[in-house]
Amino acid sequence: MFKFKSHNPTALNIALLLKDPRIEFAFQKLELLSDEIMKEHIRICEIPAPTFSEAERAKYFYNSFSNLGLLDSKIDSAGNVSAYWPRVSNEYICLSAHLDTVFPINTDCRVKKQGDRYFAPGISDNAAGLVGLLAIAKILVEVNLIPKIPFLFVATVGEEGIGDLKGAKYLFKESEYKDCIKYFISFDGPGIERITYRALGSKRYRITFKGSGGHSWGDFGIVNPIHAIGRAISKMANYKVPQQPATSYNVGIIEGGSSINTIAEEAQMQVDLRSISALELSKLENHLLSSVKEALREENLASKYSDSLLETQVEVIGERPSGEISSSSQLLQTAITATSAFGVNPYLDCSSTDANIPISLGLEAITLGAGGTCSGCHTLSEWYEETDRIKSLKRTLLLLLALSGLN
Repeated sequence: MFKFKSHNPTALNIALLLKDPRIEFAFQKLELLSDEIMKEHIRICEIPAPTFSEAERAKYFYNSFSNLGLLDSKIDSAGNVSAYWPRVSNEYICLSAHLDTVFPINTDCRVKKQGDRYFAPGISDNAAGLVGLLAIAKILVEVNLIPKIPFLFVATVGEEGIGDLKGAKYLFKESEYKDCIKYFISFDGPGIERITYRALGSKRYRITFKGSGGHSWGDFGIVNPIHAIGRAISKMANYKVPQQPATSYNVGIIEGGSSINTIAEEAQMQVDLRSISALELSKLENHLLSSVKEALREENLASKYSDSLLETQVEVIGERPSGEISSSSQLLQTAITATSAFGVNPYLDCSSTDANIPISLGLEAITLGAGGTCSGCHTLSEWYEETDRIKSLKRTLLLLLALSGLN
């Protein structure tokens, strides 16, 4: 069943673990828990948790961590939920998943099953990761697997959108565990092949144009904030981003105006800039700011009958650092070997996740899928299938124990 591409120390260590009767028993127990895991998955998904409003789901995890037998379950001042196993330590291996979703609080998150697919907003991102977090904790405690390096379990807040990795930033910069995490592994969404070891940098802006406003007929010709936004977007759309290093931009939200026959007093847009390269991200950022400046100048010049000029307000509303861990790092090589042990060819990836923060601080961190397949993430038609979920959870359990050692 298990195949290895090499006989390096990491592979041999994993091979020994796979022969350990305790690991075999844990794997068998995971298989028996499949239905229970899916029921828990549905319960988690149906608790609304928009970014900045994760409190109800956080309380659920606080209770779940305690009920599973993890130690010192708590909610920190950022809103993260944490607990450890099997003892307090000055060094941990951290397994994490983010609590928040991209959907408003009044979104219908009830799960509906059609064939083998489960449909609901957030069912994959990140209810799949969160239930994986609980499943791993449950197996460790029930089978009484005692790692040499204790495990820290964390459900973070503010991973999505303008949450700006709030929970991860607090965990690594302010929390009581900030200097105690040796390896960080984040569960984010489904899948088993993907291993994210490169942090995709991003910068997010809110750009506001302000003017005097007026009537669309009687005041025609005065400065128009919405027209200025159109000018700025047009200039952004003409920017030629490189394919390598991969770079992107997106105007995700436009707001302003009160009626079709009113010249708005104010309009704003929110812009997402991303690149694998810090240099390309800086170039893109400079282009955005120059586009806004030029759009302001053009709108003010074009509106020659206006008694007032437009003003702009530029706010940074999100900044995610880039970086990557070494391809020879212990964490990455162990993750590759553990994945390959199940006959899966790992895919090394770059993305924006909670792992951005520890990677930017020079720590070893990766993000994994928690198994299953999906489509429609971040949409109301999101769905999830359980394909390879148990295999992925076995892989992660094996990875954790290979990193920590087993008493």
